[in-house]
Amino acid sequence: MSWLDGRSIHQVMVTAAPGDAITNSVMEIRSLLRTYGKSEVFACNVHEELHGDVLSISDYDRHAPADEQPLTLVHVSMGDDHLLPFVSRLAGMLIVSYHNITPSGYFAPWDPPTARLLELGRRSLELLRDRTVLALADSSFNAADLHDAGYPLVRVGGLILGVERLLELEPTRLNARFDGPVILSVGQLYPHKRPDLILAAFHELVARHRPDAYLVLAGSSRLPAYAQAVARYVDRLGLAPKVTVTGHISEEELVAWYRRADLFVIASAHEGFCVPLIEAMQFDIPIVARANGAIPETLGGAGVLVPGDTGPSTLAAVMAAVLDDDLAREALRARGRARRSAFTAEACRRRFLEALDDLAP
Repeated sequence: MSWLDGRSIHQVMVTAAPGDAITNSVMEIRSLLRTYGKSEVFACNVHEELHGDVLSISDYDRHAPADEQPLTLVHVSMGDDHLLPFVSRLAGMLIVSYHNITPSGYFAPWDPPTARLLELGRRSLELLRDRTVLALADSSFNAADLHDAGYPLVRVGGLILGVERLLELEPTRLNARFDGPVILSVGQLYPHKRPDLILAAFHELVARHRPDAYLVLAGSSRLPAYAQAVARYVDRLGLAPKVTVTGHISEEELVAWYRRADLFVIASAHEGFCVPLIEAMQFDIPIVARANGAIPETLGGAGVLVPGDTGPSTLAAVMAAVLDDDLAREALRARGRARRSAFTAEACRRRFLEALDDLAP
């Protein structure tokens, strides 16, 4: 019998939103925890599509566990003015699952309120430490942050991905038609994701190497000022006929783009894990990525990894080399198929439970 049998473990997060990687993982964790006992998800901010499935922190008292020493799993990736006051009144012990906090400097010029919440998240990480009996990290890169913050017991195993389910979705029919290779980058349109660098590299690619190529930047645009700046940059480069910036899309639309893509590119300056890399592997897409943050660790040799400071010209040349080499693309697909086995839902569940076993009596 597992020490978890009959134990209630609720989860707390700042924002629950559909299509969000952390939210998807939280829901997978809830399903797993419910095989042992009661488990609900509480959030400071709940997207309307998730009302009823994810509960507001104001509903907590009606679901408070009866365990003598309750365990609560708190997810940290962003701050919120209500998170710490809420957590401070919870009985029992905490497990912190750290999904990385993007340095606020990337957001300060575009959205000072978001920059403030990132700073608050960093402060929350420090203030939760003394009540935390176990800290989970998505990657060794994130675990280093937790060690630096003074967390004594840190384990890698905080994410349950379940990206295989994307293969079961019926893709949306794409209206656009392409007569050349499609380069895809997936991620929210945020400054640290460096869509500007991808655009500059793509400009070099079509000017010098592959004039038949197209670029798709797929992901939500939650910083209006930054999204407008990206749109202006596309126009200034004269790339409007060649570039699609999707904004928010459904999972079925995302699957359609994955199935159409010939090459996947990540140019981020900072990543705590990078789930889209694993998604691209699921769809057998060759990958080119800059070596920043947890990207090398997540990629695990399953793509072309270029130095973290690689600029547009070199990135364009590498993309062209991969697009032009059938054998290289097939080799990269094979590496991706081998690597993705480490991130199946079952493998992630096993790591998560192994991490929790550090708390077994």
